Parts: sequence; structure tokens; C-alpha cells
Amino acid sequence: MKLAHGTRLGPYEIEHAIGAGGMGVVYRADDSRLGRKVAIKILPHAQGEHFRRFEREARTIGGLNHPNLLTLFDVGDHDGTPFLVTEMLEGESLRGRLARGKLPLRQAIQVAADVARGLAAAHDAGVVHRDVKPDNIFLTAEGRTKILDFGIAKLTRSTQERPAVDLAHEDTVTPTTADTGVIIGTPGYMAPEQLDGGTVDERSDIFSLGVVLYEMICGHRAFVAQSAVEESYAILKTTPDPPKGATKALARVVLRCLEKRKDARFQSANDLAFALDELDASTDPVARISKVTIEQDPQTAPTIRERAPTAARNQRRRRRWLVAGLSGIVLLLAGVMIGRLLAGPRGLEPAWPSVVEGGVTYQRVTYHSQPKWFARLSPDGQNVFYTAQRGGREEVLRSQITQPSILPTNIPGRLLDISHRGELAVVVDEVAGIGGTLTRGFEGTGPRAVLDQVRGAAWMPDGDNLAVLRGELRLEYPPGKAIVERTTGKLDLLAVSPRGDRIAFVDHPASADTMGVVTVIDLTGKELVKSAPQQAIEGLAWSLDGKEVWFSRGPEIVALAAGGKERVVLRGTGRLVLIDIRAGKILVAPSDIRLKMFTGPINGPMREVGWFDSSVVEAVSADGQTIAFLEGTGTGQTADGYAQFLRRGDAPATLIGHGYRFTLLPDASAMIGVAGETKLVRIPNGVGEPVSIPLGKIAKLDVSDKVVVSWNGRHVVVRGAEAGAAMRLWLIDLDKPDPQPITADHRGGPHPITPDGRLVAIARAAGGIELIPVAGEPPSSIEGPLGEKPLSFTADGTALFVTHLTGQTIEVDRITLANGERTPWTRITPEQMPFYYSVMLDADGDVVTYSTNADASDLYVLEPPDKR
Repeated sequence: MKLAHGTRLGPYEIEHAIGAGGMGVVYRADDSRLGRKVAIKILPHAQGEHFRRFEREARTIGGLNHPNLLTLFDVGDHDGTPFLVTEMLEGESLRGRLARGKLPLRQAIQVAADVARGLAAAHDAGVVHRDVKPDNIFLTAEGRTKILDFGIAKLTRSTQERPAVDLAHEDTVTPTTADTGVIIGTPGYMAPEQLDGGTVDERSDIFSLGVVLYEMICGHRAFVAQSAVEESYAILKTTPDPPKGATKALARVVLRCLEKRKDARFQSANDLAFALDELDASTDPVARISKVTIEQDPQTAPTIRERAPTAARNQRRRRRWLVAGLSGIVLLLAGVMIGRLLAGPRGLEPAWPSVVEGGVTYQRVTYHSQPKWFARLSPDGQNVFYTAQRGGREEVLRSQITQPSILPTNIPGRLLDISHRGELAVVVDEVAGIGGTLTRGFEGTGPRAVLDQVRGAAWMPDGDNLAVLRGELRLEYPPGKAIVERTTGKLDLLAVSPRGDRIAFVDHPASADTMGVVTVIDLTGKELVKSAPQQAIEGLAWSLDGKEVWFSRGPEIVALAAGGKERVVLRGTGRLVLIDIRAGKILVAPSDIRLKMFTGPINGPMREVGWFDSSVVEAVSADGQTIAFLEGTGTGQTADGYAQFLRRGDAPATLIGHGYRFTLLPDASAMIGVAGETKLVRIPNGVGEPVSIPLGKIAKLDVSDKVVVSWNGRHVVVRGAEAGAAMRLWLIDLDKPDPQPITADHRGGPHPITPDGRLVAIARAAGGIELIPVAGEPPSSIEGPLGEKPLSFTADGTALFVTHLTGQTIEVDRITLANGERTPWTRITPEQMPFYYSVMLDADGDVVTYSTNADASDLYVLEPPDKR
């Protein structure tokens, strides 16, 4: 059965087919009830009792809830044909990835471990997959692994061939010719007992996963033969060679999966996952976990105590523990690794947290949530210094760890670092993207100013010298001598090694993008080690022995060692920011990421119009009533994790797609968005398919930079590059698409264009705005404060709206182009210091829509038991 575009299956509207196989056809569809994209798989025809059994069994599999299993949303039938509704995934199958060659060892191990964890969840529910192969393993764009078609073969056989079976209570499956006349599985991946018609259980899936892991490592299957029959014979009778290129430990794991006898393999997928995590191939072990609870005595620090596991699972779960963290954060602690990093010299390693009964302390230090923390542990580890907003200004406060308190230091500004002697490096009067004045001083003394335009600073071990970040593009050591300098992007987060011979920082290729690379250099600027590109890096600190750099990314804290080896040492379910490591303690800030969105007349009351809890305005219609915005927490399904929405007035928001940068045509009839580095698309707001916009000479788009359209809906400005060239701004005329370069090399950021397509405005590094004629005439400048950004031109093109941050207030001004007259237009003071904000105005400047942070977090100290 083939379904046409627009066909409705209940609340689901078919868009187009995205795949087909022996089990049916898969379609992309729109769920009109929840405003989300789904995948619908049409299964072979079934009727009556057969369909009821199919539906019952589908519900059983739909009850499986695990991040490595495809989520089943719904089941139904269309003209007597059953269908399944699942989550819509973006990415590629493992089969597609293998078509380009074998995987790096680290990735192969991680994929196999994720599949094993997904299988373990299903096996615990009594479900056996029976068809584990690269085609049924999906690698999502954001790096997750999903098992597809879980139980579909079983469900299909149940609808057509078998007596009624309750899948939730079925112990084994016997796919023999005596049972059905059919052997279920894929030649080359089936376990010996599947081929022999024996009893199939969870260990059969382990064999199949072993074949897949072998293929990921070597680029070919373990049992190579000329035909399916010969390959099946090899599975039954021959022993494969160890996988070439694997470590001995990894090879042992693979060959154990491929044992002929089930009782010689791993006896559970949990055991296999744990063995994979323990491997030291190109990553260090990450301890699996079992459950722990938190008992809190109001008179003492919270202490974690292990809950005794059941006898049946004690053996295989004794080394796996689930740490329920404070503030709703669940931390997965990798036992011995953390103890090693905190211990310093070998032989002094505290047994933390591998000795669970010793009790790990999670000490809350602050009790007034902030969106972002600038904090450090004191040299003796007894106090925490941090920056807080008090009376409309930033100042440094101190709290004792054993007895949380709020103690003034008489030092204004934002704390950057503390020397081993206790001297504070603080920045005052900071301008976003530029920096402020660096001051240094001790608690209780007047700080002295030493340097301007400083965004970051880290003390050398001697306590006299500092490495500093100047603006977004320059790292200096000593101050005044650039050892790293970029022309685009952003340098962020700074940490000096304990011996003072290396400096770590985060290198962001694009200023507006959260993706970055942790980089370690020597004191001359020579690169020593770099991490893989990472999303959402928010914290950086050296281990006490200086052998590794720790950094936080989303819910994880990762260690980077010499040679680029990475390993996860903490993993949680929410955002976890690493602040500092000192004196045997870790300072962290578990937090909620929240961005609120408001709209209203420029001088009238604002109303909140956010949809989920991370709404970021990207564009508004000419009348200001339709808002195009992003959501980035749990609603995105791509590598960037963003979902794109439209909302008009108080009507429910409509999900448009998944991606990052996009804009809205003035009449709200369509959106224009970046769909990867090589594609710009026009997406209709209503009926119709996305249409690609010709890019001409542009070989690569800046996926993190703004897409801007003029108020007449004709001119689009993007940032892109020709093959082998640097990024610059380009003008695209939608009436005659042939992109033309506007500028030479330019930094990213907002770049509105006049309605007639004559002028583009960009921010000047020295402050104010630069107006660039598209026709190539010399640019002109508008004086303004540091950090000022252009927002949009007026509908008649005679004036420009600009914004900058003064203290906690977002200021918007209107500048008349003819004479440069600046008029204060509107002032917005959010509840929190706006570390992030986005502002949009309608064509006349009468309606303002803005987003800003509304995060909540407090500081916690993690301490091993022998340090209490």
C-alpha cells in the first residue's frame, strides 16, 4: 500500500515516504495533536483477532522506555492495515555509516555499549530482538544510538502466523520450520541456535551484537563467505579471527560474544555493556551504576548511602550505582577515576567514591540561585568565593563550606580566579564580548586596576603573573603578549596547569555557537592536545596532578589527557557546570537551563509568550504578531538539539522543523533557514514543500550565524564562504537568486539590511555600528558604546535600531541615518542579569519581543569521605 502526500491516518498527516523494507514502508508524518514530526510504519495486512494480538503486543513494546530504544508512540489501523507510530529520528543507520568504512575504536565501543544497554532494558521486560544488525541500529545526528524495529518481526509473525502469545510473559522464541516454516533473522548476524532452530534468548542478541561490533571495528563481518549459505555454515562451524586493529581486551570481548555455546557468551546484555565500558581501548572505563538514595540530616551535610540490591541482581550490578543528586540532578559517578584525579601523587588516592559505604558528601554552599556562577574554592578548600548580584551591582562574596554564609569581601565585580596566596582576579565594568577592567586584590583590601578589555584570567602558580583573555579573539601571556590570536570565533574559559607550564582554554570556531574544542598549549602558544569538537562546554579545570583537564558539557564532566584521550567521569540527567577543582574538592553548579520570551508594546506591559522553557526569538513578522523562535531543551532532534516554532498572538505554537538559524518573511508566509552547511531552504507556513535557495558560489554556510531578511521580503543576508576561502557576508536577492559577496572577511553577528537592499549594518569591534554599502562604496560608521549590536532597520529604511547592555538593563536606541541622531527607544530590565538575550522589533519599532535567561542554580562542593 502506498500513501499519498496529505493522506490522514487519524491525527497523522502523511508527508512522504522515507524508507521501505521487508516489514513495510516508513513515512514521515505530522502529528496534528502535538505539533511534532513522527515516523509511521505501515505493516502487512492483518484482521480480527490477529490485529488485536498485534495491538496488544505493540503496547508491550511501547511500554519499554530507554534512551537507546526507539520510542513507540501509537498503534492503529488504516483500511484494515496496521501501522506503528514512532519518534522521528534524524541521522543515519549504522549500515549507512559502515558504507563509508570502519568506525574509530572509541566510537565502535560506545555504539556497542549503547546497543547493549538498550537490549538489556528489553531483555529485562522479557523481549528478545532476534534481528540485531547495522540496518536496525540508528546513529542520531546528536550522537545517540537507537535500536530500531524492536520486536517488529515478532509482532508481524504474531499477526500472521502464530497462536496468541503474550509477549510480556514469553520466555523464549523458537523460530523453526516446525513452528512457522520461517527462520526469523538476517543471514550473517543470526546466532548458531537461530540457524539450528534451537531456543532463542537474550544471549542470541548478544551474539548478533558481537557480529555488529566486529564489523564496526574491521569494516567487514566476522564470518566472511561467498554466499549466505556458506556464511551460515561458518557461523555454525568455524571460529573467526580476532578483529584486526582491536586491542587484546576488546578482541576478547568480541570473541566472547561470538562463542558457539550460549553459556560461554556474556550471560546478559548488562554484563556486556559493563565490559565495554571497562575497556581501555581509546577511552577509559566509565563505571556503571546501581541505585543509591540520599538521606539528609538538617544538622549535617547530605550523605549518599547505597540501597541493598536484590540477591538475584547483586552479582552483576554490584559495581553499578545510580547517584541521585541534589536539585533534581542525578550524577553518575565514575568511581576510581575521580579518586585518582583528586588524589594527586600516586599512593595517596582516596577510595572515593568506589567505597560507597564510606559516604560521599554533597555539600550545598549557596542558597540564592543565580543564572551563572563565577566562583572559586579558596586555596585551603575551606571557603568558596563567588560573584552575586546585590543592590543592582556585582560583588564578590564568601561562604564557608561547613557552615554556608554570606560574607562580604568589599571587592566589586566578577570573580575570575584566586591565586594560591588568596589574591583575587576580578573584572569590573564588563561589556559582553569585549571584556572589562581587570583588578587584583586580597579580601578586605582595595583592588587595583591593571588591564582593560579582559574577559578571562587565570593565575600562574607563582601567584604573581596571569594569563588573560582579551576580547573574544586573543589570549595573552604575560599580559600584552599574544600567544593565541584568532580572526573569527571566540576564545573562552581559561585554566593554567598546576605546574604553570600549560594553559587550557576553549576555542569556539563561531562566536555565537556553543560548539568548541578544548585546547591545551604551552607558554609559547604551541598546541599540545585538542579535544574532539564538543557541544555546550561551560566549565574547565585542571586535575590536581596536572595530568588531565576536566571540562563540563551539558550533563557530563569529561577528562582530557595527553594524546587527546577523553573519558566521562561524571554523568547526569541535567546541566552540570564544573567550576573548580582544588584541595581535594570539586565545585559544581547543577542548574536548570531556562529562557523566557516576552512581547508587548515598547512602552507598555509585557506578556510571557514562551512555549517550552527555552524559547529564543529569532525573528518577528512586520506587524510584530507572529514570532519565529527556537526551543533547545528536550524538543530538538538534531545535532544542535533545536526545534523551530511559529506562534501568532496567543494561539498555540506550531512546530516547523528542527535546526538552528532561521528567519521569517515579513508577511509570515514562509521561513528561510539554514539546513546544514550547504543548504538554505524556504519553508512555507502552510501547504507546500521546502524549496532550496540557490547558493551560487557559496560552498559553506556559517550554521551558527544569523539569517536576515529585509522588510520587503526580497533581500536575504547570510554568512558563508567560497571553497577554500574565509567567511564573509553575502546578499541573496530572492527574485533572482545569484548570491553576491558584500564584504571582505567579517566577524559574525547580527547584520540587518535596508528594505531596498542598499545597506548592511554590522557591529564594530571598537564600539558602534558600521554601515556597509552593498554596491561596494566605502563604509561609514556610527559612534556607539562597546558591545552595541544592530537590530533592524525601520520599514522605510531611514533609521536603525540598535541595542547594548548597561548593567542589568537591555537598552534599545533608534538612530536616524541622515544625521546620526540617537533616540532612546525602550529599556528592558529582566529579573536576572541577562547573560544571554535576544531582541526583535516589528517594522515600525512599536512592538518588542525579547528572550533572556531565567536559569536557576546553586553551588555544591563534592568531597571524598576521607577529606571530611
